[in-house]
Formats: sequence, structure tokens, C-alpha cells
Amino acid sequence: MDIKWDVQGLQELERQLLELGAQTGQKVLRRAGRIAMEPVKADMVAGAGFDNTSKEQHMRDSIRISTHKGSGKVAEDNAAIIRVGPSKKESFKALWQEYGNNKVRHSAKGTKRGRKQPRQTRIVGRQEADPFMRVALAQNREIVVETFKSELAIAIQKAIKKGG
Repeated sequence: MDIKWDVQGLQELERQLLELGAQTGQKVLRRAGRIAMEPVKADMVAGAGFDNTSKEQHMRDSIRISTHKGSGKVAEDNAAIIRVGPSKKESFKALWQEYGNNKVRHSAKGTKRGRKQPRQTRIVGRQEADPFMRVALAQNREIVVETFKSELAIAIQKAIKKGG
């Protein structure tokens, strides 16, 4: 599933954002991004796997929106990065649900009459893919873009009034 974005009409907002300065512009951009990604977070939580019998933390309980400033090579093209997803601790569960996996069992290496035997591998189970992250983003992309544009415009105007 490829998700392609073609966003138009942000040149004026970008110009106003640059006029605010780096620090204020960064805060405004990150705040607008957080608000815009809320529908994606809600759909991710709704689509994440859940096991009523488990006593451990569920993956869906760790889904958060995080923002940070681009750094290194990423900073050249991105002033802010907005990420929605589970915590690092729960990320493997998300990947298994999103892409599926094979449960593999390896036998120990051994020797037979002085010759090394290759490690034996067999598939003992399979989790079918049940995408929820890509689906959440794809279903909400128009809402995200429109919300981002409007929230960014509002936040820029508030910052201009506050600073001026």
C-alpha cells in the first residue's frame, strides 16, 4: 500500500512561518502537526490488536503522537517530524500485526560423526497481516492535510498577535 501526498497551497503559510523565526515557528509547526494527526491516532487505537485475556500492557495503550525537530540529513527537508505509533517497547507487536510474520523454530547445530550439521529451521505458526497503521493514515490523509493547514494558519496568526 503506497500512500502518496500532493499538498498544494502552503507557500503563503510557509512564508509567514519563516517570518516568525526558527524557535516560534518550530513550536507552531509541531503543535499544528499534533492536532492534525489526532484522527490517525484514534483510528490506530481502534484498529490495533487487543487480547482481553492478557494482563500485560496492550499495544493500543502505548500509541502516542510524538514530534521532534528534524536533525542531520532529515533537517534539510523537514522542519518538524510528527510520528504516530506505539512505544518502542511495543513496536515489534505493531510490525507483526501490520506485516504478518512466521513463527520460526531453530534446532541447535550439532555434529554427526564428526561432520557439522546445518541448523534446521521450521515454521511452527503464522500471524497473518492485519494492517492498521497504514490504513489509519490512508483513510485520514485529506483530513490531516486540511486540519494541518487550518491549524497552522490559526497558530501563525496567534503567534503574530502575541509577538506584535
